[in-house]
Amino acid sequence: KAKVEEIRITVLDNKYAEAEKLFNDGKYAEAINIYSTLGGHKDSKLRIEQISNRLGDGDVLYFGTYNDKPIAWKIMKTESNKMLWLAEKPIAQKPFTDDIKKITWETSSLRSWLNDEFINSFSIEQQNQIISTTMGNTNDKVFLLSVDEIVELAKSVRFKTEEEWWTSTST
Repeated sequence: KAKVEEIRITVLDNKYAEAEKLFNDGKYAEAINIYSTLGGHKDSKLRIEQISNRLGDGDVLYFGTYNDKPIAWKIMKTESNKMLWLAEKPIAQKPFTDDIKKITWETSSLRSWLNDEFINSFSIEQQNQIISTTMGNTNDKVFLLSVDEIVELAKSVRFKTEEEWWTSTST
């Protein structure tokens, strides 16, 4: 039992050291993901809090690339060990659907593109850091905000765009 516990502590220490390096390099999204798996090991909960305090709602961080360009994300909402991000600039111009009939988010070609081609432009490590979200009957890693979510977020985070954009409630 003592040897198993020793190995468990060593593994946690190694993960913690990896998270610390990411934290010190300013790679907060990656660091918070590792700290959140440590279950309070050392001061991992404090580090999560420090990152959350550094990255407040409305701040921008860079995560992933698309067509070899880094993607800037605006932090829209922070909750314990997760954040909601919105791309600061349009990533691509895509139709909501390729069909001419009335369509929902769950059957849209845009949803398929976001959760297939777009998500696959991220590294495996980055994909593993993105939390799936359930919306209606769908479970997506990348999604569009609903009109209600935009209205609610606009109360606490200022955001604007010169571009028109789709919502998950578009038809």
